[in-house]
Amino acid sequence: MSGASSKTRTNGYTLIELIVVITIISTILFIAVPRVVNVTISDNSKKLSRWLMGQVEALKAKSVTSQRNYILHIGLDTRKIWITSDNMSDEELGAAIEDSYSIPSGIKIIDVDFPHKETISTGEAKIHFYKQAFSDMALIHIEKTNQNRLTIQIEPFLTHARLHHEYLKVRG
Repeated sequence: MSGASSKTRTNGYTLIELIVVITIISTILFIAVPRVVNVTISDNSKKLSRWLMGQVEALKAKSVTSQRNYILHIGLDTRKIWITSDNMSDEELGAAIEDSYSIPSGIKIIDVDFPHKETISTGEAKIHFYKQAFSDMALIHIEKTNQNRLTIQIEPFLTHARLHHEYLKVRG
């Protein structure tokens, strides 16, 4: 057998290859982990605003399909939000209040502004959703403890509420 090959085959990775891979993975984790934490440990104001916007859309649709008027109650002092409808019995009203949504800690609903009527900053604000496919016009002002403010804008004839990253004031 002429000319035996003297090639040696190495299995595995060199130290430099391992260092490069570890550096790349570390850099990706350094950039990605804070963003993932921010998304998974969600901001309570975003959670509340998403919940409210979903309720507005659902109530607008439900009022038309069920042909009932609905009211979104916002307890500014009690920090509770609940929904009632026409012709609810006393038991159903009690159950609706009992099943109310609690506003997360660190978040405050400053006021509910009805641009063509009044601004409610204490007590209870009621936003009506009518079976004729419209609702009250309202601005719900939300404040985080670090002074960031959001506004949820409910328009009478639009199905979706809009979110503004500021204290929006509209006068009619």
